[in-house]
Formats: sequence, C-alpha cells, structure tokens
Amino acid sequence: MGVIEWLERYTSRLNSSRRYMKLGGLMFKHVLREGNVCADFLARLGRNSTLGVTTWVTPPNELLSLLNFDAFDF
Repeated sequence: MGVIEWLERYTSRLNSSRRYMKLGGLMFKHVLREGNVCADFLARLGRNSTLGVTTWVTPPNELLSLLNFDAFDF
C-alpha cells in the first residue's frame, strides 16, 4: 500500500471517528502504554519489525490472549 492509499484510509477513519464523537457515540481516553498491555505488546512487536506497516486479518494469538484477559478486567 502506498502512502497516498494509506493516508486516504487513515483520513476516512479519522473523519468517521470525529462524526461519532459529535454524536456522543465515541470517547477517547488516554492510557499510558504500561497500563495497556495490548498497546504495549503491539508497540514492542512494531519496534522489532522490519516491515513499515503490518495488517492482520485476525490478531496474533499472543494478542488474543491479552485481549481476553483485558476484556474481563483481570
């Protein structure tokens, strides 16, 4: 995917998010990486990657475990 295609996709998603925010259907909350094990996992994965951008159809198994753990607020 080229830079233009990536930017178009990102801009479209950002605009959709802004519309949801105006309707009161979306709220952003900043959480430090250390407090979000899923974000921390992805950041470490990205840091060790030689690829520019990685897209998954389904999350990696390690991330699925963390998502399940996070969903139940353990």
